[in-house]
Amino acid sequence: MKHIFPVFNNLAELQMRQGRINEAIETIDKGLDIHPKDTILSNNLGMCWIVCREYEKALEMFTTKTKLSIF
Repeated sequence: MKHIFPVFNNLAELQMRQGRINEAIETIDKGLDIHPKDTILSNNLGMCWIVCREYEKALEMFTTKTKLSIF
């Protein structure tokens, strides 16, 4: 099932480029529901939160998911 995760990232990237940030967040959340430890999805969600100026949420995504990938 791992091979489907680029689809979530690609769709979210397209949505972000179109200014549809909330939809991008929903898309990434769906991907994370399936694979919660995916660091690429988590990173991209953090980037969405930065665009939304939700810096605490972004920091949480970056730090929490980084810890998951290390251990």
